Amino acid sequence: MAMRYNDYTLLGWFPEKLENETLMDWMKSSVPVKFELYDLSNDPEQRNDLASIKPQLVDMIKPLMLKQWIEIRDEGPIWENMN
Repeated sequence: MAMRYNDYTLLGWFPEKLENETLMDWMKSSVPVKFELYDLSNDPEQRNDLASIKPQLVDMIKPLMLKQWIEIRDEGPIWENMN
């Protein structure tokens, strides 16, 4: 998933779905586990990941992203037949 914050974009990568896990269980329990940060004002193609250079900014934006994702995830329906 992606989230804009001023000139920055934070990308959040979800964990891989386990083979024995249903798609719905994975969707309803996953949160991003890996993050990338890009400065769109200087890098509109998002080629230079700044997460390791600006960890404080990642730490500031990440909770906003996680809160938004959990709200979206939890309000979504559960489809029983989705595997």
